Amino acid sequence: NLNDTPVSPPLLLLLTPLKDAEHLLDRYFDLLAKVSYPKNGTSLAFLVGDSTDNTYDRLLTKLRPVQHLYRHITVLRRDFNYELPNSKRKEFSAQLARRSIIARARNHLVTGALRDETWVLWWDVDLVEVPSHAIETMMQQDHDVVTANCYWTWIDGTHQPYDLNAWHETNESRAWAKTRDPNELFLEGRRGG
Repeated sequence: NLNDTPVSPPLLLLLTPLKDAEHLLDRYFDLLAKVSYPKNGTSLAFLVGDSTDNTYDRLLTKLRPVQHLYRHITVLRRDFNYELPNSKRKEFSAQLARRSIIARARNHLVTGALRDETWVLWWDVDLVEVPSHAIETMMQQDHDVVTANCYWTWIDGTHQPYDLNAWHETNESRAWAKTRDPNELFLEGRRGG
């Protein structure tokens, strides 16, 4: 009976770019261990780039005891020669160069790691808390692209949206996109030249 055949979960590729992230890896792997999505259906991929700390070696150390749990693991290294102090990385003037490097790094990672997986999830190294069922919840949505609603806690204890780069297209935004200067930088609710 075909109905008795167990259905395997869709194959997942979880991608994480890393830069100077040695101090974040313990929490990263703690969160990863709590994920309820089947690890044998999950591939992990990491890109370490432009790090000045021990991120690469520490990552390899953290992967050794768990590598047998996951379907496949890819670790890439590539420097993009992007040097900007952390204190300046959120400045508007740095965004065009910074986001160009981020896009190049992500493209390099997904191109170097994607095999036969059905789903791709970008998982940042600096996450603090993730519901164990987050992956299943995202997969249950009937859309090709889904983004999680991430928050961070401000000094006053309030929770604020973290990812100001995610958006939902509207008729107004589509109309504006047709008329805007293609060289205009637009991000985080601000426009600039």
